[in-house]
Amino acid sequence: MVSLLAGSYPALILAKFQPVKVLKGAFKNSRSGQGLRQSLIVFQFVISVFLIVSTFIMQGQLSYIRNKKLGYERDHVLVLPVNRKVVMPKIDYIKTSLTSNKDVVSVSLSSESPVSIQGGYNMRSATMPEDQQLAVTACRIDEDFIRTTGLQLIAGEDLTKQDMKDAIPGFFAAAGGANGSGADSAKVGLFHFILNESAARQLGWTPQEAIGKRMFLDATRPGIVKGVVKDFNFESLHNPIRPLVLFPEMHSDKLLVRVTGQHMPQTIAFLETKWKDIVPYIPFEYHFLDEEYNRVYSSELRLGRVMNLFSGIAIVLACLGLFGLSSYAAKQRVKEIGIRKVLGASLTNLAVLLSLNFVRLALVAIVIAYPLSWWAMTKWLQGFAYRTNIDWTTFVIAGAMVMAVTLATVSIQAVKTALLNPVKNLKSE
Repeated sequence: MVSLLAGSYPALILAKFQPVKVLKGAFKNSRSGQGLRQSLIVFQFVISVFLIVSTFIMQGQLSYIRNKKLGYERDHVLVLPVNRKVVMPKIDYIKTSLTSNKDVVSVSLSSESPVSIQGGYNMRSATMPEDQQLAVTACRIDEDFIRTTGLQLIAGEDLTKQDMKDAIPGFFAAAGGANGSGADSAKVGLFHFILNESAARQLGWTPQEAIGKRMFLDATRPGIVKGVVKDFNFESLHNPIRPLVLFPEMHSDKLLVRVTGQHMPQTIAFLETKWKDIVPYIPFEYHFLDEEYNRVYSSELRLGRVMNLFSGIAIVLACLGLFGLSSYAAKQRVKEIGIRKVLGASLTNLAVLLSLNFVRLALVAIVIAYPLSWWAMTKWLQGFAYRTNIDWTTFVIAGAMVMAVTLATVSIQAVKTALLNPVKNLKSE
């Protein structure tokens, strides 16, 4: 369709010319045709500037995502999917065996990795009515989770092995101690919870005030708050940080292994050997935590690569159109250039004369593209709860790039025309 439309316009224009006038030398370019060509050049450069600005801003946001301090450490952490029925009875032996290597720092069992925690639960403090529940995200962890993931404990203490033994899911409710008081509650163990700052705040506590407070996670998990960790991004940066409860429970599906990062091939080979010795009937499959993090933003990373490609294509197409139009304009003014050169015009003056009109077209394109790209990128960034700022230097750099490309493209033809021998161009007159 584009090819048909592009070819139809010049065909119609040429068909309108009368042969008699053409043979008399009256074949002249119409102003409407010139205006159309210039409009197309402006349109091409508007697209180029828009894509360049958008690409810079997208790459800035992707860099922000890659480098943002998330509140946990995602480098040098291996994630191994496990069968809980097989691994749980051997978890202590697995931890001891894997950490026997000096390059293995710690091992933790959890239901989800800190990159993406989705478990939905309810919570309430002991002073709240039973029918007043607050929706909260929660994750099952063991006593090594905070150390393995690098979470920052800002109040209270970390979980211990004894806390894991005290957690008996469902037993407290079955014993009839749902209100968290009375003789029954003294006979059973309680859960020791780790809250993030947002969860403590939602329950009406500061991190320090939360320590030792009684609370419930659903009706079957009564307990006390043992620690509060600094808020961390356990979801995509598209979402703000929500309340989170970490609670001790061994029914988990992921084994997190933190390594030093040194001797990585040897360390992974060691882990595989030990794994096959301990649980030979479960395949040794792993991925790195930073790979899991990157998968969360796979669509944004893919869009960034596509924008890079489109920006390059748009600039090339704009340059081709500009080069063709500048060649045509120079050909139309070749006698004028010859006269000016005979009368003393310098090479610089002639190059500026031929380039000035195209520079104006590029400036018009820049003026149009700036607000469009700012509006579009502002809308795109609003999809992120945590985002980079749109820097005015991005627009300056994009404009400078387009102007440089324009001058380089036009100058080639301008200098070539200005260097022609004026005698050859004027002798027919």
